[in-house]
Amino acid sequence: MIGIRYYISVNIKNKYLKYLLFLILLLTFVVSINIVVKRYQLDRDNTIVELAMPYNEIKKAALQDGIGTKEALTRLKEETSITSIIIDEDSIQDFVDAGRVTVMKGSEIINMYRVGHVNRFLLTHLYKRVDVNPDYFYLIVEKKADYERIKGFLELISGEDKVKRIGQQNIIQVAETKDQLFKMGLGVDESSIQQVQDLGFAPMIRLKDEYYVNRLVVKQKLLTFQALLPRSTILFKGNTLLGYPNELPYLKEKMVDFGYQMGKVEFNHMKGANELANLIPKMVQSIHHIPEEELVKMSMQRIQMRYLRAVKERGVDVLILPAMLKEGAESKMINTSIKFTQSLSTEFTQAGFTVSHHSSAPYATYKAASVYELLVLSLGTLVALLFLLNYYLPLSILSVAMIGLCFVAGFYVAYFFGFIGIWSQVMALLTAIMFPTLAIVSQFPNEEELHVIKNRFSSGLLYLFSIVGITIIGCFMIVGFLSDIQYLIGIKRFVGVKLAYVLPLLFVGIFFYLRPHRIPSFVYVFKRVFFAPVRTISLLTILVTLGFVFIVVVRSGNVFFSFIFEQDIRYFLEDLLYVRPRFKEFFIGYPFLLISYLYIDKQLSRYWVWFFNLLGVVALISVMNSFCHVHTPIMISIYRTCLGLVLGVGVGICYLMVLRVARGVMRRLT
Repeated sequence: MIGIRYYISVNIKNKYLKYLLFLILLLTFVVSINIVVKRYQLDRDNTIVELAMPYNEIKKAALQDGIGTKEALTRLKEETSITSIIIDEDSIQDFVDAGRVTVMKGSEIINMYRVGHVNRFLLTHLYKRVDVNPDYFYLIVEKKADYERIKGFLELISGEDKVKRIGQQNIIQVAETKDQLFKMGLGVDESSIQQVQDLGFAPMIRLKDEYYVNRLVVKQKLLTFQALLPRSTILFKGNTLLGYPNELPYLKEKMVDFGYQMGKVEFNHMKGANELANLIPKMVQSIHHIPEEELVKMSMQRIQMRYLRAVKERGVDVLILPAMLKEGAESKMINTSIKFTQSLSTEFTQAGFTVSHHSSAPYATYKAASVYELLVLSLGTLVALLFLLNYYLPLSILSVAMIGLCFVAGFYVAYFFGFIGIWSQVMALLTAIMFPTLAIVSQFPNEEELHVIKNRFSSGLLYLFSIVGITIIGCFMIVGFLSDIQYLIGIKRFVGVKLAYVLPLLFVGIFFYLRPHRIPSFVYVFKRVFFAPVRTISLLTILVTLGFVFIVVVRSGNVFFSFIFEQDIRYFLEDLLYVRPRFKEFFIGYPFLLISYLYIDKQLSRYWVWFFNLLGVVALISVMNSFCHVHTPIMISIYRTCLGLVLGVGVGICYLMVLRVARGVMRRLT
């Protein structure tokens, strides 16, 4: 097998330039390895997963089971590894359900009085002392403390002009719509926090957004629990984060002062969540929560596998477990939740995780790549670009120098004007596009090189290892470019996923369709192809290729579809192999690359090698894409890559055996 160095330097005549480029590439590899090692150490040190359960759900489950909330909490503490209880802000509805507040609309009071069925308390203290407005709401509060708390929040949120006390009683008149009134968050009940703490749980607070928020509202919500919880994790509920957009700096300031961490629920597109996380990136905890509408459609096994995948593959810090689980008509919800949590904890322990409470922010001491490291990585991207361009359009020393100067100048402009983050994104995208293309273009043998190969199968395996090795270099560089903590916690994501899929397919297809000696005649060749008669086999090949590219692109984003039985196969592979390998790697990409290498110039003409290599490069694109998901632990991406390669070789051998059998059958038939 011809070495990597030979191929990527074959057209570079100046030996000093050649040595310089390889020196830069070697330095880039060393720097990227150092960044990857630091990332591995971060992943290794952060193996704690925290299990949390909502307090309100526990109350409902306990009520349906016919037991008290305290008994349910005690059993969860004694029999499970749940460390945290999520306490939601109280609402008017919570006070009504607890029998502490009565809410009546003015029209109801008027009608009750008219027909003579009005309560004497209302008659004496309300109806005769105020002109009851049929459109207003009247809150009759039992306890003085509740009255002060409710009235205070109503005045802050709705405005003092809309809130009025009736006489000297705990009666509040509110000029508000029913929806808005019942959605308001009225702070956190101290008794719930105290109950949870007394049982040994760590309380987490979930705050609601309001339709009108000012600084006083934010401050008052925090003050309702700050004295009891000097440190905690705060989650947010609703379509918009509390304080968005004007009061986020103030909220950030108070969270830092009080030592609160932010719980950021993944896949939740709450307005303001990324903005707040961006202000306090080292105080963010990643949360996974399955919405109720999805939960009811899933089996217990699927729910468990989803939680496991969230931690193993995306490094989630906290899991919100459901309390409202039930197996069969006779089962108790709390019993089912305990059984489910115990099973989940066992799975995490066997996978090497520790189920416990986070004593500090997971990324408090993390350091991203420095400016100097980003400069070296950028130079490595420049070298890869020069190598790749040289295969399509041979470059002179002058053109190399001009491209290099422009590249370095671009880096320093980005640095001095504060656009280094955008520069890193662009470099990551360029790297993701170039390295899969460069790997195949530089390593695929020409006619002369194949003649000196004695054992083509072993040489084919080395070919696969070499192209994966080149791709891995690019993957490690991307880990460096996207090492900022904002990528690790999901505030920012790799930009240009579709381009990183489509362009390598296009470049590889063009290179091997034209073949190196015809690339300068690009326009002429495609003009001739365009006006040539259409053959059935050519048309079918084009349709298959376009269909394949369409499927790859559609399935590369969040919106995707699955084929029949594919989901079941995914779960089977994940359960068997710890992490699911990617179908496009071991089922399509690597087998086609192996077949292309073994059959070229024998059963496969070089006129058709573009088709096989175009399908094959999907494996390398997929490997690159795995590392572009920076929040995934680095060892998971490496393991998945190795797994895909090994399985791909196995599947490729199976394909070869099927082809051999088919050819034998065809010979007998003819």
